[in-house]
Amino acid sequence: GRKRSAVGAGAPGEEDLDEAAATHSLAGKAVSALFEEIKLGASIDVGEVKLAVDGCVDSILKNPDTSIWLTRLKALHEPTAQHSVNVSVLSIVMAKAIGLTTRELEDVGICAMLHDVGKTSVPPEITAKRGSLTESEVAEMRKHTNHGRNILLSTRSVSSGAADIAYSHHERPDGKGYPRGLSDDSIPAYAKIIAIAEAYDV
Repeated sequence: GRKRSAVGAGAPGEEDLDEAAATHSLAGKAVSALFEEIKLGASIDVGEVKLAVDGCVDSILKNPDTSIWLTRLKALHEPTAQHSVNVSVLSIVMAKAIGLTTRELEDVGICAMLHDVGKTSVPPEITAKRGSLTESEVAEMRKHTNHGRNILLSTRSVSSGAADIAYSHHERPDGKGYPRGLSDDSIPAYAKIIAIAEAYDV
């Protein structure tokens, strides 16, 4: 069997952590590279995203505790890309908990990995700003949902569902979200999962 950590019976073993850390790191690098390419006008390589997501799904199915622990680690990758990986991992864990199939775990993982792709069209001085944004900067940042939808709709190899999730992940059940102020029943299920995952990635 695998060597277990002395921290406690429920703690991940060293081999589990090493394996999941490698998966998490590779996913972060893949998404960071993807976002840089999009900024330069390149198209989305969905194959790379799927490989990263499949690795996360495999890791979670083997040991969900390990992946949850890793989302707490602050890696050195570009913050939006790392956030996307963390949200993808947390979304996959939640999707598994509610009984979705492995294929559905992959689908929600891809949607989560790409949910903030629209931030590549927001001025970097806003996305990288530390501290509070001004009112006009908040308005500009909120446009990332529209940008994400447009980017993903223009990518043939990405399903329109992923574009809808990018567009809807800041909607809220009480209708106070954006950009459309959708109510509970109108918000896609994956967007709800991703919204919860984002709340945990702080």
